[in-house]
Amino acid sequence: MKIALVSPYDFAHPGGVVNHISCLEQQFTRLGHEVKILAPSSKALHTLGDRFIRIGSPPPRPGNGPCRAKNGNFSLSRVSVAVAPTTQPAATQPVAIASASASARRAAHAGRGGRQDSSG
Repeated sequence: MKIALVSPYDFAHPGGVVNHISCLEQQFTRLGHEVKILAPSSKALHTLGDRFIRIGSPPPRPGNGPCRAKNGNFSLSRVSVAVAPTTQPAATQPVAIASASASARRAAHAGRGGRQDSSG
């Protein structure tokens, strides 16, 4: 299976999300999947080779915060997806994405002590 892991965080700086995505990439690769990481990066990442696709440079931010536009939004301007049967990997066909949406809202989740916590 081909898997794309996408992050808005500067992949050149370790942090919770970056570490989580790196571990997912390693595990999926060990299971035989073809994995690509798409993320902004403030410097070249040679250790990931062609498994990392740089989607721009993040603006300087303290604490490795998300890369955001002045209005607070983060978005990908273009994404293309293609699929192929595992028996014929050269028979790649583009996939049309009918619609896509995203929200900055965070769902409440059970935090420590079982209380509802939407801060983190």
